[in-house]
This record gives sequence, C-alpha cells and structure tokens, in this order.
Amino acid sequence: LREDTLKFFIIPALLNIVFIFIQYLFPNILFFLNNKGVTGLLGNAGFSGLFIGMTAPIFIKYFPLGLILVIMSLIMASTWVGMLMAIISALVYLMIKIKHRIRTIVIVTMAMFINFILLAFIFARSEMMFRLSMALGTLHGIMRHPFAGWGMGSFVSIIARIPSKESIYLGVPFNT
Repeated sequence: LREDTLKFFIIPALLNIVFIFIQYLFPNILFFLNNKGVTGLLGNAGFSGLFIGMTAPIFIKYFPLGLILVIMSLIMASTWVGMLMAIISALVYLMIKIKHRIRTIVIVTMAMFINFILLAFIFARSEMMFRLSMALGTLHGIMRHPFAGWGMGSFVSIIARIPSKESIYLGVPFNT
C-alpha cells in the first residue's frame, strides 16, 4: 500500500482542538472537569499543545486551513511549548519540502527561535527560572540521592525529604 497513514492523525488533533475550543468558550458545560481550565483531551494543556504542535506539518500538507485552528487552539490553551513545537515542526517540514530555500528558512528559524526565547524570558522570567531550578534540583537530587525513588508522580514526596538547604538553584528555592 502506498497510502500515507499520517493524514489520519488529523482526526485526533481536530478532536483535541474542538475540545480545547469547548473548554475555552464554554468552561461550565463540562461538569466533570471541576474548573481545571483548558486541558484538552490529554488532561494537560502542555501535553495537548505538544500533540497539536507536532501535527502542524500534517495540517500543512493535507489541510492548510486547519493551521488557523491549530494556532487558535494553542493560543486558547496558552501553551508556549505547543507553539514552539508547531513552529519547529512546520519549519523542519518546510526545509525538507523546499530545499532550494533552505538558507532562508534556516535564518528565519533561528531568528524566530531567538525571539521566542527572549519573549519567554521577558514575559515569564520567574516561571522560566523556577522551571530551570526544578530541572537542576531534580538532577542534583538524583545524583546525591539516587535510591530515593525519583520518577513520574513521586517528585513532591521525594523532594520534601531533601533538606531545604540543598534546594536553591539559580537563586530560586523550590522546596518550600
């Protein structure tokens, strides 16, 4: 078979986009969410945004008008990671498809990435520093306490056992 099966990823992406629209425009219609905000079908705005962002090249190839829905849903979910993934995956796809313009696309990609990082540090500096502190703290904790049980869902219980003197990274404490 020579059928491109990637186009079928548009279906779950569109379902996720529709769910984000419903959560954003009619937040009280879905009683089982208990006002968690916009989370998408995956239960987390970041994960949903990442999935939608990864499907951007598929939308470019098979449903170009759907990119408007992709961008709107990423804005509604307010996920920087999803936006970054959409930009990177779309630009990588375009670099592969349009080989004669590769130098221009690389320069535009680098400029957009630098601007994105600068905007993230300007508008969300404390959040970015907190996340970097968490990443460094996790790596440091794994190195100093390797058998404490680090893993998915155990971060809070494990970090609570580590003394607060060890939990200041980049000037940001996270064990509070």
